[in-house]
Amino acid sequence: MTTLAIISLFVPLAIELWNDRNGETAEEKVTDVAWRMVLAVVAGIVNFYMINKPIFDAMFLALAIHWLLFDYIITWWLIKKGVIETHKSWFEYLGKFSVMDNFRIWVQIGPWGRFTVKAVVFITALVIFIV
Repeated sequence: MTTLAIISLFVPLAIELWNDRNGETAEEKVTDVAWRMVLAVVAGIVNFYMINKPIFDAMFLALAIHWLLFDYIITWWLIKKGVIETHKSWFEYLGKFSVMDNFRIWVQIGPWGRFTVKAVVFITALVIFIV
């Protein structure tokens, strides 16, 4: 039961990686966010019923997992497939359509700053989930 509950936390990430495997348009981003939230709620409910974790805690962790890993994995994949042509590495790349990727402070803190923020959010969500 615990394994299935933990796996459910990765469903928003897995579904969006599959959906965006060939790239996406700006219009698809709105739908992606809605589906990500629905899948995070489902993961929260699954974790509540399977291992008695608060729904919000599981939702927060599912979204933190997605935020930590999605950009790096999808960028690596799209560069490898030739969908994205860039002089930057998968670690440095910022999307063209994402509001966050075009937010001035987010751009200015650089790739290690962005990774640090994402890692802190993930660790916070993990601690909340565990405790």
